[in-house]
Amino acid sequence: MITTDLDKLIKLASDNKNIIAIGTEGASNDSTQISDEWTDLDVTLFVREPAREDGWWWLQQLGEPTIVQFIETQDLFGPHSGRWFSWLTRYTGTRRIDFKMTSVQAEAAYLSNDTLNTIVWRQNKGRVPPRKTNAQSHFIPLPDQDSFQEHVRGFYWCAGNVVKGLARQNLVYANEQFNRYVRPELLTLLEMRATMQQNGRFDAGVTGKFIEPTLSAVEKTQLSATYQQTSLPETKASLRKVLQLYRGVSEQISGNYNFDLPKTITKVYQQFNMWLSA
Repeated sequence: MITTDLDKLIKLASDNKNIIAIGTEGASNDSTQISDEWTDLDVTLFVREPAREDGWWWLQQLGEPTIVQFIETQDLFGPHSGRWFSWLTRYTGTRRIDFKMTSVQAEAAYLSNDTLNTIVWRQNKGRVPPRKTNAQSHFIPLPDQDSFQEHVRGFYWCAGNVVKGLARQNLVYANEQFNRYVRPELLTLLEMRATMQQNGRFDAGVTGKFIEPTLSAVEKTQLSATYQQTSLPETKASLRKVLQLYRGVSEQISGNYNFDLPKTITKVYQQFNMWLSA
């Protein structure tokens, strides 16, 4: 019989009356996602008196960690979810556990604020059937006209900063403007389109990890090309690619969903053509 890390935590909790319940959360609770060896265990111990528990002790019961990031957070799972202690832990191989501890009083908010969260064990009851979970609370909301235009303007403003960096031959500035602001705005646009296509039922995942399956083969190639940034000419070529892809998707959204692009968009296109033709 294979004993999982969750099994081990449940066994330890069974012998500790301070632990009231154990919950799991995240992608492993999403039936639409396929788990593999890289899938984290996202787990929470609900505790009567958190001050009595040593999180480091719990981690070491599962093996010798290779790295641990400790985070203390208020209202991790929405309003009124209280104070949380998290140990983001890696072990040998690909094992990773996002181990969390909080007061038992946080359970109601934990369940109501995130539809992927569920309780899997309770003291004096043992394992309990997990509730049906889904990614609903993570869905990208449907955009409106104002938010669409706001993101379009933000994209082109920041893309202008990349051009400025290129003109000054400052590769670090150009690339950081590209990576921190321009490409994220492109990903936001792709999220918008995906959630509109799926009637507001699209979960983009952490750092947009679920966006790629929504792209056409041509779009995947275009997006991949934007990561070539080891020299000024490469970054300039990547900027051309990101501008091309962004224009195509934004005009597609505008046409399919009757969203207006900013009134000055033609002037914006002309300005970038002038800048990049030099």
